[in-house]
Amino acid sequence: MKKVLVIGLSNNLGGVECFIMNYFRNINRNKIHMDFLIYEEHCVFEDEIIKRGSKIYKIREPRYKKILIFRKKQNDLFRHLAAEYDCIWMNDCSLAHAFDLRIAQKYGFKRRIFHSHNNRHMRNDKKKKFYELIHNINKLLIGIWATDFWACSEDAGKFCFLKKEIESNRFKVIPNAIEMEKYYYNPSVRLDYRNRMNANGKIIIGNVGRLHFQKNQSFLIDIFSIFAKSHIDSELWIIGDGEDKEKLMQKVHSLELDSKVKFMGIRNDVANLMQAMDIFLFPSIFEGLGIALVEAQTEGLRVFASDQVIPQSVKITELLTFVSLEDNAEKWSEIIEKNLDISRKNMKNELEYSEYNIKYAAKELENLLG
Repeated sequence: MKKVLVIGLSNNLGGVECFIMNYFRNINRNKIHMDFLIYEEHCVFEDEIIKRGSKIYKIREPRYKKILIFRKKQNDLFRHLAAEYDCIWMNDCSLAHAFDLRIAQKYGFKRRIFHSHNNRHMRNDKKKKFYELIHNINKLLIGIWATDFWACSEDAGKFCFLKKEIESNRFKVIPNAIEMEKYYYNPSVRLDYRNRMNANGKIIIGNVGRLHFQKNQSFLIDIFSIFAKSHIDSELWIIGDGEDKEKLMQKVHSLELDSKVKFMGIRNDVANLMQAMDIFLFPSIFEGLGIALVEAQTEGLRVFASDQVIPQSVKITELLTFVSLEDNAEKWSEIIEKNLDISRKNMKNELEYSEYNIKYAAKELENLLG
């Protein structure tokens, strides 16, 4: 059995966290044992991880505010763990923290994987330039620190790795696979949840993701405000949480859409809520892949997503329509109207053997880690 130390979980429920947990739940534990390192007090799924018999190591000191204490604790921990683990697998959206693998290298972790999960910098604050600089420096060094170069898409790979790394046999695209059985269309679940949510007779537009400028929910609300003028029986469900929540709620209030837009927060029944939706709207400014798009297509939903900035490989059915972000909200609403089809079908026959089905993707990962 191979032992893997995984970095990448946080206390925010996002695509990276869902990706890691999908593989953790479905991998053969007789072949691969995963433990976790987090850099905060708690992480999502913490109770589940412990119940499944895995450890969670914690370094609680802020990485930059207490850098000397942080590095000392990290060095001490890596020195202690290096002989115990066959591999360290770091999942991140940029290379800003990739020096962690240099420390892992220093203490003898034989296999060191960096896994890229985005194709652009996520920060949009005064520290953005600093993190971009660190990322660009580390991009020149990651080929020395890491032994394996993984990404959720080709675009995400190009963001973090040089051409020579991408062209090597150590570069792999790992699909953001999901438990498809949870997402196949189920009329009984749809009826139940539409009753629960008082959604019968309404057109439900949905979005799932962190409330963050990357996900472009402000533009999403603009699109919905126009769509709702010709569909007074429509609602917008926004599932997720994040730093932009207050700003988005204020925008909804200013547009007098409070009764039509529901902020649902972090939920553990996302698959069932998606059963109750009619349209899935995803106008992100950039994405490494967009795991919610895989989920929505598996649900049999009609999907509209940003063109150019989202990898084309996420289009696994004809249900997904790409729309340019250069088009305004009126144009997006018009395209949705032209392609409006709320009929649903079970996608099992089309997607059962897809590379995005975790049943098969987990076996591939076992082979890569084994």
